[in-house]
Amino acid sequence: MATKQQALKAIEIAGVTLDQDSAEGGWYTIDAPAGYVFAANNEPSYHAGVYDRFDAQYGFGPKMGEIYNDIVMTCQMGIFRAEGSE
Repeated sequence: MATKQQALKAIEIAGVTLDQDSAEGGWYTIDAPAGYVFAANNEPSYHAGVYDRFDAQYGFGPKMGEIYNDIVMTCQMGIFRAEGSE
């Protein structure tokens, strides 16, 4: 499982940002710079997962390590300039 530090490092290396407003609510979304999309989904934003502390204690939904893994994998896949962007 990836750690928070590994996910933050991957975000930094890829040149993308973590949407802080969504993260505060448990929704983990990363955003590509303007004019770029993620290779993972061909979109300017990538939703890595929703963490619900209540559900997690009963084994439902993703664990934070799984969300961090998804962020690392998505960042490693990279971003590219969107077709038609200038």
